[in-house]
Amino acid sequence: MDEKELPEAPPQNLFEFWQKFLGQLGSKSPSYIPMSYTVITRVIAPYLGGPVPQKERATEKERAKALSFLKQRPISDLKIVLQNAEHFFDEQGWKEANKRKQFKFHLNNMVKFAVSRKWFQSDPENLELIYCLKEAPGGRKREDMKDFHAGLRTSSETVFLGCLDTDFVSIPKDQVGKIWLNWRFVLSPVGLSMLQVAFAQVEPNWYLANPEFDREIMEFAEFMEKKLRVKHPTVEADVQHVCRLLGWMFRKKKEELLLAEVRLAKVVPFTQMKFKLTECLEEGNLHAHKVRMYKEGVAQETSEDLGKEAANLIEEYVEWGNVSHASVVQNYNAIINLAKFTYYRQVSSEDLKSRDTFDKIPLINVLKACRRVHERETRKQAKTTSEKRSLVVPYPQIIEVLEKTRFEATLEVKHYQRSNRYRGGRPQIDKIPRMDTGIARSFQRFIIIALMVSCPPRRAKEYYEAEIGKSLVKGGFQDGSFVSLEKMKNPNEAQYYLWPEDYKTMGTYGELAIPLNNITFPDGTRFYDYLEMWINKWRQVLAKEPKHNFLFLQDKNGKLLNSSSFGKKVKHIFWRFAGVSMSPHKLRHSFETYSQEIGLSDAEKQASVLAMGHSSGASHFGTYIKLKVDR
Repeated sequence: MDEKELPEAPPQNLFEFWQKFLGQLGSKSPSYIPMSYTVITRVIAPYLGGPVPQKERATEKERAKALSFLKQRPISDLKIVLQNAEHFFDEQGWKEANKRKQFKFHLNNMVKFAVSRKWFQSDPENLELIYCLKEAPGGRKREDMKDFHAGLRTSSETVFLGCLDTDFVSIPKDQVGKIWLNWRFVLSPVGLSMLQVAFAQVEPNWYLANPEFDREIMEFAEFMEKKLRVKHPTVEADVQHVCRLLGWMFRKKKEELLLAEVRLAKVVPFTQMKFKLTECLEEGNLHAHKVRMYKEGVAQETSEDLGKEAANLIEEYVEWGNVSHASVVQNYNAIINLAKFTYYRQVSSEDLKSRDTFDKIPLINVLKACRRVHERETRKQAKTTSEKRSLVVPYPQIIEVLEKTRFEATLEVKHYQRSNRYRGGRPQIDKIPRMDTGIARSFQRFIIIALMVSCPPRRAKEYYEAEIGKSLVKGGFQDGSFVSLEKMKNPNEAQYYLWPEDYKTMGTYGELAIPLNNITFPDGTRFYDYLEMWINKWRQVLAKEPKHNFLFLQDKNGKLLNSSSFGKKVKHIFWRFAGVSMSPHKLRHSFETYSQEIGLSDAEKQASVLAMGHSSGASHFGTYIKLKVDR
């Protein structure tokens, strides 16, 4: 290859990016260069924890310090700053619309420059897909699926069954009465994608692929939600995994699969596993029991073979998609749930959530065995203990972070230093009232950390899926039964309980009510008071009319949080107040390490293991990393 054809090497840090970006500003307006310097010194560096200029205009020394700080930061931080710019402006008290627009404009220019050079890695989990429906379906054209990152489309998204208008077929005129998408995709919590919702709202007489598949996919979603008690985000993710796999089979796999032939059975075929004695009676043969044993034995072998075929199909699909082992595990989870949907009428137990309910279905056992292989590979690829150690905050310091978030949530004013006013030789500090939305954001961050500290830390999913009045309840136990606050004899004895309906070890422990400790803070205030202030006041400030009862919600649109958005909030909190970007799961590491160091008894360890939702007894202690806490 000619040297001129070699691609431009991506910058190793934000400072190198800044040098490249500065080189192309010469062709633009002369004001672009000083404004870009201002964005670096007043927005990017301060947001990432770097030096903050003391006055309105940064000095040469302050500018040099900011640029030196950028050498420590990766280029990916640029996207994080842009995503949280409005929140940062609120924290700084910048109310001037022109100033905010100018800063956002130049931040956007930097991101666009990096995107045009393809310096940002495409992360499938963070791609924000935008589906543009130009006109109503029915022979008229619409724009194809687009994504936010200027052409960074992953292979799995291009085959997604439902990403093209040709995946939707109109109902024949003689079947117009059978409306398949009239309400399901609009009112159901399961929206396969924004595209289906758009079709349903514009033209109800359209269905995905074919009417039989449309019916199957909705029954599958309803089964997960009602029978397996899986939460909405997980249901939607599993349905999307199945649609991607079927889309790959339909578009990419070398098979003659017609759109009208798309069925869930193409992924997980059904074979009868249980037989009645009346089905085993044959002419001249009264040994129905032996016939039934023979048929069930053949069914076991057939089911095992079908499981191997399904596993091979998944392996071929993920090899084509070139995804991580963690993503492969998610695909297996979706297909295992699909297998449970296919075979749940073949099991005797009505408790479909129990671990051993489907143990007699060889197909599911084969899929679980294959999933375990990738789970082991995922653990092997995890960071080393020394790397993890640097990302975990000692538990006593987490309590300090909690107090800092509480203090910020209760602030009604912000202190702002005026660069041109002095009193007695000192700069004048003005107090600026905080916006209600800014206080509400701070309040949500505080409640998130307080909830995770008020009991032994649970898995993140149980927090961001906590629903007021359902999985977050207030009341007490009387005679072994839970009684709501309204029915208690002494309401003053009521406690808040986290009552997860769907958690990882539910098959082991069943229903579990975790009491939340009513923490007393240094100024005498209590956690329950803050929690009720969030539920009754600040939650409505952040989203004027929340369309759900989940405890936490997204700042801008009021939708419920997911794994990614919840994790980002927790990481941002610890980055601001402890200097470490710590994920929610690392809080469990920190708590268990602290529990080992203070020397819990076996009974206390067992209680802690139960409260944290571990799969085994006290022997689980020690599997997490150990931290050396400076005392």
